[in-house]
Amino acid sequence: MPYALVLHCFPQNGTITSQDLQGQKGLALFLQEMIQQQDAALSAQLHAPQNPKPFTTAILLPTGEKNRSRGPGKGKQPILRSALSPNAYTEEIKIRITLLWDMLYPVIAQFFLCHIDGPPVLRLGQSPLLISRLTVTPESGEIWSGYAGFPELWKGAPETETTWTIHFATPTTFKAGEANLPLPLPRLCFQSWLQSWDTYSGLPFFSSKAERQTFLTEVVERQVSLEYTQIRMHPYLLYFEGRQPREYGFVGTCRFSIRPTKVAPQDRKRLATLVRYSFYSGTGKKTTMGMGVTRPVSLGKE
Repeated sequence: MPYALVLHCFPQNGTITSQDLQGQKGLALFLQEMIQQQDAALSAQLHAPQNPKPFTTAILLPTGEKNRSRGPGKGKQPILRSALSPNAYTEEIKIRITLLWDMLYPVIAQFFLCHIDGPPVLRLGQSPLLISRLTVTPESGEIWSGYAGFPELWKGAPETETTWTIHFATPTTFKAGEANLPLPLPRLCFQSWLQSWDTYSGLPFFSSKAERQTFLTEVVERQVSLEYTQIRMHPYLLYFEGRQPREYGFVGTCRFSIRPTKVAPQDRKRLATLVRYSFYSGTGKKTTMGMGVTRPVSLGKE
């Protein structure tokens, strides 16, 4: 069952340096501060380069109104400051973790049970953080929290939807050979979500690679239109051993649509399921380091 957890944290020493707010520090916090304390072997397994990564992490720092992006019909959608180059930070930060394997949630639950007598302190790089609260459901008022079983995502996705408005809150890009392709092309987005779904759901849509390829080519590539887009490019800084490599990705809101007479009901249901799943899987590359944070904001008919 996919989960999206949000840790609401404050810097224990009053400030967090810009280096500690860069993407891979959230990944290190998750693996070293949370998973490794409960299961060192699992932490090593998740960290190994060639192994699946059934999770995402992101450091979320909302900006002011002037740094927001407006999507169609849904008011303002936040562009998160983790997409930018933050200076030292003194306010609340949110660390978002999504879990795509059932085996991960009990490990995280055990971590908090071990600190039931007081709020745990986590280290984000060199900066200690105090956790003020943990949110797991959207009813908590936190839009980035939630959970839904894979069967529930499939059953809850109607065949009647023809438009999907999606917000990309942190820089999003795709690997194209040795190059990056930071564009919200339907084929790239749906292929990213489908790859994750097939890997972690246990409920693959197709029985063969040929069927999967036909869906991506004949349905996604030929029938899904990019109708509306308000995106812009942002750098995304990482920090490795004193170096600051920079990725570029798009942030903002776009809308995908189909003509219902051109797409079979079963394929419409597959598309609607993948859009919903994007909230947990993220989009594109480096989702374990804070890139590609995704949220559907409008689902419906023409």
